[in-house]
Amino acid sequence: RSSSRMPGVFESDPLKKGHAVNPNVIDLNSELQTKRQSQYDPALEQKIKSWIESLLGESLSSDNFQESLKDGVVLCNLLNKIKPGIVPSRKHSHVPYICMESIGIFLKACGELGMKQVDMFMSADLWDGTNMLAVISCLQALARLARNIPEFHGPHLEGTTASGVHVSSRHDHNQNQDETFVSDVSNQQDNDDV
Repeated sequence: RSSSRMPGVFESDPLKKGHAVNPNVIDLNSELQTKRQSQYDPALEQKIKSWIESLLGESLSSDNFQESLKDGVVLCNLLNKIKPGIVPSRKHSHVPYICMESIGIFLKACGELGMKQVDMFMSADLWDGTNMLAVISCLQALARLARNIPEFHGPHLEGTTASGVHVSSRHDHNQNQDETFVSDVSNQQDNDDV
């Protein structure tokens, strides 16, 4: 008997067929989502959003950060501002597979720039909005990488350096100085010596 369904694709939802579903799996997913949400920093999101808008020279299309990035076009445009021509230009779309393709192009180009896989998110994390913490972490990693790209002259995301040491910047508006303080020094140097 031939089947028109693709291997690995279920024709129906197991819940509708009366299959047993382990409630612990649902609870674990819920716990992970709650944990991600508790770690999410709206102030950091705003800082990254401002950096992106500054680089692109325009406001994002929505107040909802995930919605603004969801089709991948802003991400590809961001990369082209950091390293011109690294990705082909993309057009805004509401077609899911085109959006996912644009996100994939962004992620592949991040890898070409030297981003570690651990710093990248999965396309579904952004598309579904299920792990915006990973998206934010990826954009922070991109900001760090940008500092090492000769063609990129800023603006730079405040709080990042090429080495990944986090710094905070305090501006004295009465003077034309920028004092930078190291606020979180990792043990990376100690680990490199071992």
